[in-house]
Amino acid sequence: MAQETMFRGVARSPITALAAPGIDADDLAIAVVDAADLPTFPNYLVLAESEGDPDSETVLCASVAGSTVTLTSRGPNAKAWPAGTIVWRPLVVEDLDRIQGNVEDHEGRIVTLEGAGPYAPAGGWTAIAAFTATPASTSTITTTADLTATIAPGIPLRYAIGGTTYYGIVTAITSTLITLAGAPLSGTITTLAYGDASKVVTLPILLPGYYEAAASTAAIAAVIGRAVRWRLPPAYLVLTQVKTRVADSSSNGTVNPRIGGADVLASALTIGSTAWLSSVVGITVANYDIAFGDDIELNIGKGTGGNGQDLSADLTFVLR
Repeated sequence: MAQETMFRGVARSPITALAAPGIDADDLAIAVVDAADLPTFPNYLVLAESEGDPDSETVLCASVAGSTVTLTSRGPNAKAWPAGTIVWRPLVVEDLDRIQGNVEDHEGRIVTLEGAGPYAPAGGWTAIAAFTATPASTSTITTTADLTATIAPGIPLRYAIGGTTYYGIVTAITSTLITLAGAPLSGTITTLAYGDASKVVTLPILLPGYYEAAASTAAIAAVIGRAVRWRLPPAYLVLTQVKTRVADSSSNGTVNPRIGGADVLASALTIGSTAWLSSVVGITVANYDIAFGDDIELNIGKGTGGNGQDLSADLTFVLR
């Protein structure tokens, strides 16, 4: 629903009164003795015989001109009120109804955009309706509307297939097709949503020197002598990109990121040149999630020469 306007009160709720001759039950204009202390309109006013009158009437007012107030509507217990009836702006139950309704609407929007739970990032998720449920391939989704104005490469995706939620990142988009890296697509996509850049974290790793002189399932520790641990909320490793400054002179070495001692890619990336090399959807989904405190490593396979030098690796994660 749309948020309702919440009207401002008046400090100390000063009281004025109806001017003669008073009003009938269906009147939509009231004349008051003194309009100086009336609130800014639109707003509520209360008509009553006294401040504690159980039969008071709350009216919604549109505007004031001089000492005449134009009403938008009368209360459910509208009646004729004589001259001298008090008129003032206290806090009324209608104010509370608007506040509660707006809070409930706001909380509902947060859950819809961000998802429930302690790890929901501030950026949130926005549902996509204009897509074909059957993916065009394991890495592409057909769209039925042009989404290029709102979705760009680098934007994270969340999609549900067979009751399981998966994550990826947009690598290219046209007016009819989204290309992604991440969990592979298959079967029927039941829901699709995109997030913003606050959900994307890229961890750069550099292995200087002869990084493939020997095969190692813990190359970060072996080459640079340090450990890398995840210090953020739960996330998913959706894209691995690697680049070597000098390729192996004989045959090619391989790289596979590891989380908690398990390889993330179903097949390691083979480094055959000095160009950037990227994973697509060849991910083992049982291994691509990461939690606070998990170890991150690189599994390096040695090429024949063992003389590849200076490896850059960018590991891109999407926060849950």
